[in-house]
This record gives sequence, C-alpha cells and structure tokens, in this order.
Amino acid sequence: MSEQGNLLLQTSFADVDHFCDAARLWDLDFAPLAKSPDGDIVADLFQARYGQVDFGSSVIRSALMQAGAPPAKRHTFVLLPPTMNDLWWRHQFVSNNNILVFHEGADLNCLSGPDFNNFCLSIDETYVERVAEREHIRLPALHRRPEVFRPAPALYARALHLAQACVLQASEATVSAVTDITDHLTVSWVLHAGIHQGARHERAHERALRQSLELIGDTPHQQHTVAELCRIAGTSRRTLETAFRDHLGVSPAAFMKLRRLSGARQDLKRRTSNSARVGDIMARHGFSHVGQFATDYRAAFGERPSDTLNNVN
Repeated sequence: MSEQGNLLLQTSFADVDHFCDAARLWDLDFAPLAKSPDGDIVADLFQARYGQVDFGSSVIRSALMQAGAPPAKRHTFVLLPPTMNDLWWRHQFVSNNNILVFHEGADLNCLSGPDFNNFCLSIDETYVERVAEREHIRLPALHRRPEVFRPAPALYARALHLAQACVLQASEATVSAVTDITDHLTVSWVLHAGIHQGARHERAHERALRQSLELIGDTPHQQHTVAELCRIAGTSRRTLETAFRDHLGVSPAAFMKLRRLSGARQDLKRRTSNSARVGDIMARHGFSHVGQFATDYRAAFGERPSDTLNNVN
C-alpha cells in the first residue's frame, strides 16, 4: 500500500452524464439547470484510496439538480469549502461550516448552484466501530447519528486543508494523515448523536426559496406559476427571482421547466416497457406541445427525447 494513497481517477468532463458514469462508487443522476456552452469543461473529478478511506473531490461548474445514492455499505462525510454558498440539501439549507453525512440507503437530493465544490471521505461501519472502541465511546444506533453535524472549527479547518492537499497530491496527503483526520471526524460525528442542532436563521429570500422548493418538490408533475410561488411564500416576485438566481443561477420559471424536463428524462432513461412512448412521458410531466418539448429537451440535454429513449438498452 502506497503511503501516498492510490489514485483511482483524475479527469475533467465536458458532459455531465459522462461525469456521472465515471464517478466510481457513487450512483449519480444529475440534471443541469442551465446549458453549458459546447466544449466547456463542466466538471472535474478526483478519486483516491487512502488505506481504508475512500477520498473524492468534485468541482461542477453548472447549476444542477443532484440525485442518486452514495457508495454502498459506506458512511460518507461531505465537506464544503468556505467559498460555497449555503446548499439546499435533503430539504434544508446547510452552511459550509457543517459536515453532511450520507448513510447507505440515503438518497442524494440536492440543488447546487454554479461552481459547486465538495470533498468526500467514505468509510464502512467496521471502521466506525473500531474508532469507537479505541476511544471508549458507546456507539449509538445509526438512526441516532446526525445527517448534519458541526465539528470544532479547528478540526474542520484541518480537514479542509488536508482534503485540498489530497487533490493537489501534496506530500502531506498520506494514508496516516487521511486516516487520522477521518478518525477525528468519526469521533465528532458519533458524539453529536442525539444532539439537536438549532436551525440556522433564515433570511427572507431563503425562506421564500425553501417554501417554493418544498411546493415544487411535493408536486413534481404539476405546473406552477411564479405568481403562485410568490403567494405561497408570501413574498414579492423580485425577492423570489433574486433567491433563485443567487442560489441556483436560474429564474423560478426556468427552474420549474428544467425540473420537469429532468423528470421526463429520468422516465425516458428508466423505461420499463418497450411500449413506452415519448408522448406519454411528455404528457405525464405537464408538457403538451411536442415540438416545443423536443426543442427545450435538446437545449437542456444535448439530444432529442427519442435519442434518450432509444439508447436505454
């Protein structure tokens, strides 16, 4: 085993789907919220193994709807750099001084703005048990361990510094260093079990965005107007427009259309019957004009709906 760890993948992508296909260990399904210019790099991916810790880092330069699943039979700590805006993750806003935790079976449900950057450390339950036993910590049941926790600022800073060193393949990014910082994060995570972390104070535009996203998420096939979102959120159109553009890089109307387009694409990619037709799937997601749907779909995903359907098998 190399003390510097084993590099698994380091590459850039001009296509989000190619990025998803290449992300080993993760089951990803990303949908862009804005089209990237042809030929531009949309994502960078780095993955390496440091002993029993799987490390990953990604930089994505397009606003995305993120879905999928984390590595199987692993717990994954996700760190966000200080330059990141608050992230809409699993129905809540998360600040960049928190650590997100994915358990096996958890779904990736996230909306990220342009220039999304993250670092991941994945370990298995045996690793957690060993750390808890060594530190004489009673290991709480998995359902009591938090999905979001806030470690001590010094620990978070150390973890971020080492994560950046891993991506740069600096000499300090060794198996022992990655293992040590992962051990400390594991202890912090376990000790946060059962601790209620107070909700962060929402600003007016964040509250409007949250209420809008909750409505849209609860009614995925229903068309909503911007005026309806403003009424539900109790805010002005200007405030809502600002909230969507600041956090997601698109207007509310564009977001709602792209979300329905993404849902249609998922159905096209996951059809269960050879009799599935583009028209049926299009109508299910609230599109009534075939030509306009095809134009919007191609603008968003770079291919026709029929291409997606025909490439399933």
